[in-house]
Amino acid sequence: MLVLAVQRRFTIDAPATCGDILDQALTTPPVIIEAIVDPYEPLLPPKITLNQAAKLAQS
Repeated sequence: MLVLAVQRRFTIDAPATCGDILDQALTTPPVIIEAIVDPYEPLLPPKITLNQAAKLAQS
C-alpha cells in the first residue's frame, strides 16, 4: 500500500479563486485539493455534440 505524506490542503470555494489556488497547490506537491461545487450545476457544458448527448443517455 502506498501512503503519501500530504504537505498542504487547499479548498476552492469560489470560481474566481480557482486559478490562483491551483497555481499555489501545484507548486508544493503532494497536496489535497478540495473543490466545493454547486450540486445543481449541470454536468454538461453549454454546447454538446449529438454523440456526447447519446453517450450520456446511454450511461
